[in-house]
Amino acid sequence: MPLSFLPAELLTHIISFACTDGGQTGCALNKTSKTFRAICLNSSLDIQYVAIYGTQRINRFLDTIQHRPPSSRRVKSLLLRVDRENGSGPDHEFSTVIFSVVDVLLRPYIRVLHLFAYTSNAGGFELPQSFTLPYLHYFGRRDPPCPHLLDLYLPSFYSLGRVTEYDFATVQSLRIQSIPTNLPHILRRVFPSLVELTIDALISGPANVNLVHYLSGYCSLEPPLSPNLRKVIVHWTQGQAAVPDSYTNGTWRDDMLRDVMWNIGDSERVHVGWDRNGEDDGGPFKIEVEGRALTVYAPLPLAEERMTMEWEANKRLWLDATGRWVL
Repeated sequence: MPLSFLPAELLTHIISFACTDGGQTGCALNKTSKTFRAICLNSSLDIQYVAIYGTQRINRFLDTIQHRPPSSRRVKSLLLRVDRENGSGPDHEFSTVIFSVVDVLLRPYIRVLHLFAYTSNAGGFELPQSFTLPYLHYFGRRDPPCPHLLDLYLPSFYSLGRVTEYDFATVQSLRIQSIPTNLPHILRRVFPSLVELTIDALISGPANVNLVHYLSGYCSLEPPLSPNLRKVIVHWTQGQAAVPDSYTNGTWRDDMLRDVMWNIGDSERVHVGWDRNGEDDGGPFKIEVEGRALTVYAPLPLAEERMTMEWEANKRLWLDATGRWVL
C-alpha cells in the first residue's frame, strides 16, 4: 500500500516525528506529493523546527512563509543566524531580516527562539550596534510579543531598556552576549519568570565592568531583584589573541571571587565550589549564595573559541534547548 493511502491522522503522526531536523525533511516532504503537502500546510509540521543559516536562505524562507496562509505559520522552535561578510552592509539590515521572519509567524506557538549575528571574518564577534527588537514590540499592539516563549537567545539588549509595555513573562532560560548597565532592572521587568541566565562576555572592556557589577549584585545577600533566577552561567570570550595574566597564572578564580564578593562580609554564607588550595586550575569558578548558583568558565583558547561560533555549535545549542523543553 502506498504511504499516501494511509489515513491522514496516521500520516500526520509520522510526519511530526520526521520533521525535527531543522527543516530539511519538511522541505522534502512538501515536494513528495499533494497529500503530504496538504498535511504540511494544515499542520505546519514541516516548519515546526526551523534552523536557517545565512541571509539569502532566511530571505527565501521569509518569502515562502509569506505565501502560506497565516494558520500554516506555526513554528515551535526557530534558529536564525546572520553573518556579515567582510563587515559589509548596514547594521539594520541584519536585524530587519531576522525579525521580519519572527513577525510573520504565529508567535503564540514559538517556544524556543535563538537569534545569532556574528561577523565571519573576526577572531571574536562584533555585534551590530543597532541590533534591536523592532518587530517583537508589535508596533503598539498590546498583545505580548511571544506569549508562550520558554527559551530565548539574543545577541543584544540594545532596545530592551526602552520597552515598558511588554514583557516575556514565560521565558525561563535566557542567553545574551551584551551586558547593559541596567541588566538587573531589565531582567526583573521584562523576564519576571527567568530561572537560568547564560552570558557570553568579553574578558575586558566596558562589558566586563558591567558584568562584574551585575554578578556582585546577583551574589549579594540582599533580596534579589529577580527572585526566580537561581542559576547564572558565564562564558568568557576573548575576541583577541591576548588574555590577562591572571587567566594564565592560576589566580583568575580568586580574582573573580574577590571582585564578585567584595561587598559581602558574612563569608560563611558563601559556598565556594572548588578546592582553593588545590593545584587543579582547569575547572570553572563556582560559588553558591543563598540558593543562587554562579558558574564562570575561563576563556577558551582562541581557536576553540572560534569553534563555538560555528554554525554546527549554534545548532547543537538550539537542538539541546528544543529537546529540553519537550516541544
